Amino acid sequence: MIMAKFEWLWLNKATQLVANRLTKAAPDHFSGRDNAIATARGEILEQGWLGALEIEGMRGDPEAEVQIERDWEIIHASYWDERHRLDEKKESLDVFDPIVLIDWDANAITVEAEGFVTGGFHSLRIKVEAIDRIWPPRPEAGIGPESKPLVPSAPALPKNKGGRPPKYKILYLELIRIANTPDGLPLTPDKSLDRPALKRQLQEFAVPYWGPDDQPSDSLIDSLLKEPAEWLAQKP
Repeated sequence: MIMAKFEWLWLNKATQLVANRLTKAAPDHFSGRDNAIATARGEILEQGWLGALEIEGMRGDPEAEVQIERDWEIIHASYWDERHRLDEKKESLDVFDPIVLIDWDANAITVEAEGFVTGGFHSLRIKVEAIDRIWPPRPEAGIGPESKPLVPSAPALPKNKGGRPPKYKILYLELIRIANTPDGLPLTPDKSLDRPALKRQLQEFAVPYWGPDDQPSDSLIDSLLKEPAEWLAQKP
């Protein structure tokens, strides 16, 4: 495929490529092109939220007429949390600020807090290599094993029984994001999991996410780390 020759694709072009591959994998599943595009957008944002797909952009005000060219940076996975996303299908959100508005045609996001635009990112792009890894192209002849996303499944999350706030499950997703970074999970000199270091990383993530007055307890983080951390530490 011609697109495979490029290293990067703009967000809207990446969406079209993913939609093409989804349609080819399950041609009878989609009622039309718009349905395939909507599904591709949802899957891209979900993989971004999990930390399995890195979306880069340039920080700035997407609404400005003239953009200042800055360095590319990876947009943090929390921006893709569906609780903070607003689009043409949702006129309001039942969540706290910030609110993230995605402009797919402009390859940009705008971030609002307390009713005011506080910033955003423009020139959003995705590596073709990452798309091929998660949504691999199917054989042209239509034969061979079924293509499946090459992203490890998240460990099973414990059911909430009243004592553990459901929102803290987001820490599992942050754990997965850390594991998928180039440095991976923090390790000790003997290559075992450095739990104190990983705990500090999760605590640093929690402060801006929930605020200083609503932090998970040390014992809660310890319990969250036990099984998924051991599972992630065993990945090749």
